[in-house]
Amino acid sequence: MVVQIKERLEELEREAGITITAPESKEITLLADKTIPFKVLKKIMSTCTASGYGRISLAVVQKVAKI
Repeated sequence: MVVQIKERLEELEREAGITITAPESKEITLLADKTIPFKVLKKIMSTCTASGYGRISLAVVQKVAKI
């Protein structure tokens, strides 16, 4: 578990006034690119799951095509 991410998620929930307890209704999107090792991304996703996020989406940054 990545403690800093768990704490930040809790902080954001408090600031937004989120009190949802059903994991299937809490959702988060992670933005990543190829410089992030999969091992690190897996830990982040695991932390989100442990924090009650039942719906995790992954958005990737694609390389800009040269014209």
